[in-house]
Amino acid sequence: KATPRQQKPPQFPQYGQSVLNNARMEIEQLDDIVDQLKYQLQVVEDEKQDLINRQQDLELGYENQLLALREQLVEQQRTGISEDIDIINLQRKIKDYEDQLGETDTKVLKVRNELSTCKRERDRAEEELSELRAHVDRLTSQLRSTQNRADDSLLQTNQAAELSNALEE
Repeated sequence: KATPRQQKPPQFPQYGQSVLNNARMEIEQLDDIVDQLKYQLQVVEDEKQDLINRQQDLELGYENQLLALREQLVEQQRTGISEDIDIINLQRKIKDYEDQLGETDTKVLKVRNELSTCKRERDRAEEELSELRAHVDRLTSQLRSTQNRADDSLLQTNQAAELSNALEE
């Protein structure tokens, strides 16, 4: 490769020199403005990236909060459903107990009716027994009376036979 030659800046007349200097100064000013704009652009880009990062952090935080709220809602719904199931089970138990109580009440009423019937039958049996005892007492009294008469009659018959024997003798 060839080495670049050292070139001398062309020689311009004084007027051209001042235009060139002005142009160089303007170019330097423009280069400074471009550098400043690049710096400002870099600052804006950095701020933009910071804002994007903060937005992503906020969105991630919101998503986490939303997820936590959803989980909390699901847990509350589960708890609510579990409580509803417990309430339904308790209502069933209460219904079963009410049914059993109704059956028991029916049985108690039946037993009371049977007890009342038994008491009436016992009372009737006691009345019949009392009547039978009275009848037995009457029959016993009649029997004694009849035995006494029979004994009297036998005694009289024996006495009459003895008298008859005594007279025959």
